[in-house]
Amino acid sequence: MTELERKIQALKDALLNLPEVQRFFSLREQIAADPYLMEQQELAKDHQKKMMKTIHEAALYQQHKAAYEHHLGLFEAHPLVQNYETIKAEIKPLLDQLQAIIE
Repeated sequence: MTELERKIQALKDALLNLPEVQRFFSLREQIAADPYLMEQQELAKDHQKKMMKTIHEAALYQQHKAAYEHHLGLFEAHPLVQNYETIKAEIKPLLDQLQAIIE
């Protein structure tokens, strides 16, 4: 292992040990393991696809849009998802800073 590889691994380990990063991954796993949330997300995606297919049929498009917004709203309003979005916003500046350093 080269010196650069060791430093990259040390940086990765340090990042993964940050409480915010651990919370981020924990919430992401909890969301992915929640059948209700996964169902709402899939239903939203399904209706989004149907919206694209029925874009020239106003009434049908509006039905799928309403269903899409309903399921997406249920997904986004769930406390796990709200906490995930909050922690994601908190760690984004750190990740942006790292990206700027690497580039």
